[in-house]
Amino acid sequence: MIRVIPHTETKMKTLKYSLFLLTPLGPLSAAVITFNGLTPDDPLTTAAPGWTLSEANSPTVPIAYVGILNGSPSGALGGEFSDMAAASTTATLTMASLMTNTDVTVSMDMLVKDSTNSFPTRDQFGFSIADGSGAAIMNLNFLPVTQSLTPGADPAQWRLSYLFAGGSEVLTSSYFSELQLNSLSVTFTNNLASIHFNSDVFTGSVSGFDSAVNGVGDLGFNWTKGGVGNGDDVMYFDNLSVLPIPEPTNVLLSGLGSLILLRRRRR
Repeated sequence: MIRVIPHTETKMKTLKYSLFLLTPLGPLSAAVITFNGLTPDDPLTTAAPGWTLSEANSPTVPIAYVGILNGSPSGALGGEFSDMAAASTTATLTMASLMTNTDVTVSMDMLVKDSTNSFPTRDQFGFSIADGSGAAIMNLNFLPVTQSLTPGADPAQWRLSYLFAGGSEVLTSSYFSELQLNSLSVTFTNNLASIHFNSDVFTGSVSGFDSAVNGVGDLGFNWTKGGVGNGDDVMYFDNLSVLPIPEPTNVLLSGLGSLILLRRRRR
């Protein structure tokens, strides 16, 4: 069972990387982003250079900030500390990717925290991926499900929808509850995309996109308030990675190297 305390301590897998770890792979780089070493509750845009936010990110009431998951820093976006000026406004937090021109997998861990039954609607969150030119190639939306206002009546839930560039939004049958740790990855191979959300898989094509030519660019996180009240839902995310898909020849060479090493050890 996941335990939440004020300013959100939530169970998540062990972090293994520093804030920005770049591993050269020929002309490419593998980007793995965590938030180790950052100060909890600090605005993410000042604590971790490279992030930008569409709304004001006050040092005292930040919209995007350093959250705490299982005792370790993570990224957080939402209304625990603050609210946007307009209820209909969507705040967008952006991180520029370091990967270009390759078949690639983008992945992360994420969850949504809801700490009250005081409001009839919950906030909506989203995750987007752009190509190297900045054009959107995929959007994932986490849509709030109507919830009873009776405390303890039912858990807050969100439903996944997705949209590939050139296509229509698809509402899936994939649901998750508050504080549920979710595993998300999206793999791009040429113009084909495959979404893995927990145990569910969704596939489609991205119109006009070729991963080996266009590359993967900015990663975006969105928070949209569900009503005029002060929403307090927060999306947490960690272990962001943008990794190239190994070519078959590289996988073969890696396997042969392991076999050679094993043979030498046996001698």
